Amino acid sequence: GTLLVALVGPLFGARRWLWWAQRRAAAIALRRLGTPEALAVLEAAVTTGGRRVRKIARAQVALVQRREKMRA
Repeated sequence: GTLLVALVGPLFGARRWLWWAQRRAAAIALRRLGTPEALAVLEAAVTTGGRRVRKIARAQVALVQRREKMRA
């Protein structure tokens, strides 16, 4: 029992980190594309995604808004 928990715990941690990294990388790629369609996907994720997806998308949308504000 205890050995199994010791082996599975880090595995779940690694999988969660991998999940986060993949979603974050996708959001960064969409932001860098900068097309209206890519930004629409990010904005949709802010309102309709799961809690973690919303957090990732919100950060990328904030960067886009900051960049547009600096250009104006």
